[in-house]
Amino acid sequence: MKGAQIGSITIEALRKGVKLIDMEFEKNSSPEETAGAIVVAGMQTSTEVYDSVFTENVGTALQNFGRMLVMNSKFNNNTATGDFLSNDVEKQGGGVGGAAINSEGGMMFFSGCSFKGNNAEKKAPAVWSHDGSGIDGGNNCGLVNRITTTRNDVCDGIYFKSTQMCQPFAGGSCPSV
Repeated sequence: MKGAQIGSITIEALRKGVKLIDMEFEKNSSPEETAGAIVVAGMQTSTEVYDSVFTENVGTALQNFGRMLVMNSKFNNNTATGDFLSNDVEKQGGGVGGAAINSEGGMMFFSGCSFKGNNAEKKAPAVWSHDGSGIDGGNNCGLVNRITTTRNDVCDGIYFKSTQMCQPFAGGSCPSV
C-alpha cells in the first residue's frame, strides 16, 4: 500500500485476530503528517505481522494499543514528526517511535526484524514503548536510527518511556547492505 492518507490499515475489531503476511507499506501519512500509523490495533485486538516491509512512512509505521506480534519484517527510513493531535504524545506519533509505537496498555513483540535509518524528532527512532511491554524477542537489529533534534543521537533498540532508556536490540547492529 502506497501513499495512503491517515494510515493504510486501521484495525479496531474487538477480540478478533488479524494477520498481515508479506505486505509492503510505503510513504503513508496523514494529511498533516501527525498520525501516519499504518496498523493501529484496538484494545483487546490481536494483530500478527509477518515478512512485511515498512518504508518511508511519516508519523510512525506501526502503532499498537492491543497485542501485536511482528516477525521477520523490515522498517526502513520511517519518520515520527513532532506534530501531534493531542497532548498524549506516544499515542499520536508526536515525534516518538519512527518505526513503531507501543502505546499504554499494549503488548508488542518483535523477532527477526531489522530497523534501518528510522528517525524521530523527540525520542525512540526505532521503537517507543510506553512501559516494559515492548519485547525484543531476539534476532532484531538496528542501524543508524536517529533522534534528529538532539545532536543526531542514535537509539538502535526499544526506548522505554517508563525508564527513559534505550535498550539496544539483542541482535546488535544490522549489516549495512
